[in-house]
Amino acid sequence: AIAAIAKREKGARGAAKGALLAAYPPPAKDAAEARGTEALAKRVHAALEAATGKKVDFPKDYDEKARDRLRKAW
Repeated sequence: AIAAIAKREKGARGAAKGALLAAYPPPAKDAAEARGTEALAKRVHAALEAATGKKVDFPKDYDEKARDRLRKAW
């Protein structure tokens, strides 16, 4: 929904981008949670791409360093 608002309302893009950057989940501490956490991170990532029109590669491994790099790349 945030990406759709950003596409429709250009004045909302900055706020939408900030909200989506904050929505990147912290990496999971155990393997059982890792799949769900990474799936959520990929959905947030796709929403950022849709909202900004920018393409940033998603890392192979989603960990704290990758999360920080993603936030800086946007």
